[in-house]
Amino acid sequence: MQGRLSRSGPSSEWADPKAFPGTVNGGVTYYYTEYSFSIPTNGNYFQIEIYDPFIAIFASAYLDTFTPGPGPTATNYLGDAGSSGGFDGFESFQVYVPSSHTLDLVINTVGAASLGRTFSITVESFSDRDYTDPVPEPASMALSLGGLAVFLLARRRRAIRQ
Repeated sequence: MQGRLSRSGPSSEWADPKAFPGTVNGGVTYYYTEYSFSIPTNGNYFQIEIYDPFIAIFASAYLDTFTPGPGPTATNYLGDAGSSGGFDGFESFQVYVPSSHTLDLVINTVGAASLGRTFSITVESFSDRDYTDPVPEPASMALSLGGLAVFLLARRRRAIRQ
């Protein structure tokens, strides 16, 4: 595809949605790939983390679909990382996606190279902007049940002694 999204500096955050930053290099070919995520009913806040040791990719998010023109367009734009490969190749950003929609994550090269290099993406979903998981993890449940069992055992021993 010709052109790419402009890297405007700040990354998108839940608290302050980012305006579409525009496009650059309309005559240059960039390589893109897309990843789509269905939205659960209990998790609409997403944190997207990218690790690219070569600092050669850029990530952006769209609601439902990415609509390329001759280059990326503002249609369905949700947010982006703001730059390529921040500290040591790590970059992250946040977006909100309404229920019953799809998060379309778009990864593109920042130069003329292909996407053949290794990079990793982590997409985390939260029920609110306070990073609250909607369902406790199994380890948290086990720890809570263990604590409750110790409390009940101590209470029973105290009652027997009295």
